[in-house]
Amino acid sequence: MIGDEIFTSEWEAARKQITSRRSERKRKLDQQAIIDPEAFNRKNIKKHEKERKRKKKLLEERKMVAPGTQSKKQKFNSVEKM
Repeated sequence: MIGDEIFTSEWEAARKQITSRRSERKRKLDQQAIIDPEAFNRKNIKKHEKERKRKKKLLEERKMVAPGTQSKKQKFNSVEKM
């Protein structure tokens, strides 16, 4: 079918573009790590702190939810990550 061919060709083009952007980002990060390692480390530390705050906020929100309203999967994940 014609629609399938268009979809698959667009899908492949998008996939290649995503892959190229990902490799370009990786290359820039590698260059930054070599050129200015201190700034690179500060950036990574800041990124990890931001992620830690986000996870802590999620856990606090889950604790505030009424006991019977949380799904079993969320309960398991929150207990697992503590």
